[in-house]
Amino acid sequence: MDNHVFDGAAFENYTLDKLQNYELLVQDEIYIEDYKQSIADRDNGGEWKPVGYVCFVAVKRVTLDIIELSFFPITSDRRHELPIVLPRDQIITCVRAWNWDERPTLFVKSEWLERTLSRLNCVFGLIDAIGVRNKLETGVAINEQLSKLRAGLDEIASRYPQISFVSFADSVLLKSNWSLGDKYTYDPETVLNVFTEIRSLFKESLGLPVYGVFTQGSNEYYADSSMHVSKNHVCLNSLGAPFADLNSIDAAARRDYKENPHSDDLYLDELYFNSLRLNSKFKKSVLDWNSYTMSISKARAWYAHVSSGEVLKNLKPARKKTLVGS
Repeated sequence: MDNHVFDGAAFENYTLDKLQNYELLVQDEIYIEDYKQSIADRDNGGEWKPVGYVCFVAVKRVTLDIIELSFFPITSDRRHELPIVLPRDQIITCVRAWNWDERPTLFVKSEWLERTLSRLNCVFGLIDAIGVRNKLETGVAINEQLSKLRAGLDEIASRYPQISFVSFADSVLLKSNWSLGDKYTYDPETVLNVFTEIRSLFKESLGLPVYGVFTQGSNEYYADSSMHVSKNHVCLNSLGAPFADLNSIDAAARRDYKENPHSDDLYLDELYFNSLRLNSKFKKSVLDWNSYTMSISKARAWYAHVSSGEVLKNLKPARKKTLVGS
C-alpha cells in the first residue's frame, strides 16, 4: 500500500492495521485523480460531484496477507452481507478527506474489483428426508416410490431453470448462481419456495418429512455455469465456505436437535437469514440460534432453526432495487 498517493494537508492516510471494524468505501484506482479533484473543488467552495462507483464494506479482520471484508451490495430491498477476502497486494491506499464527514475510501486495483463484481456467487440448499433408515429396515419395497420422487423432482426442476437440482440417496442439493454489480440477481426467497414443493413431494411419494439447510456466499467456480455434465460425470462447480458449511450446519443441527427437540424444518445460516426480505418484527422474534464451526476459517458462526411456514408468511414483497454506490 502506498501512503504517498494522497499527500497534503487535505487528506488523512490510514494504515491497514488500524482498519479493524471500520466501515469503508471501496473504489477503483482509476478514480484516484477524480477523487482528488472532487475534494479540492469542495474545499474551494465548489459543488460536490460524486465520483465513480463505490462499494460499502466493513472490515472484519486484518492479517499480514489479507483483509476480510463484509460487502453490502444493496440496502433498499434487504440487508445482504457477503464475506470477501481482499489480498493486501491489491490495495493502493486508504484515505479520508479531513474536512468532510465521510467514510475512508479504500482504493483497490481495477482487475481485482472487476473480478469481484463480475464473479458468480451462490445460494446453496441441502434438503434431507427424515426416517429413511426406519423405512428401509421394514423391508418394504420402495422402488416405485423412488421413481415417483425422481419424476416429481424433474417436474419441479423444469419450472426453475435458474436453479440446479442434484438428488442423491435421500437428499436433494440446490444451487442458484447470483452476481453483484449492476446485474445484481440475488434471490434467496425462491429456493425457499422450492423447498416447500420438494417437502410436499417427499410426503406424497415416500410418506416422509424433510428439513432444509441454506447458506449463501462466494464460490471458487466463479466464472462457470451452475453445473458441468459430461457423458458420465456430473460436477456441481462448487467449492468454498458456503458449500462446505452446509455439512457443518447439518452436523450441528443434528447434535443440537438431540438436546433440544423442536418442530422447525429450516436451518438457516445467519447471513442467509439476515438477507431475507422478512418483516422486522418477525426477525426480532427469532431467538433459536445455535453455533457451528465454519469449515474453512474454523471461526464460530451461527444458524437459526425456524419454521418454513412462518418464514414464508412473513416475507415482504420485493421493492425496486437500489444498489449501494450506483
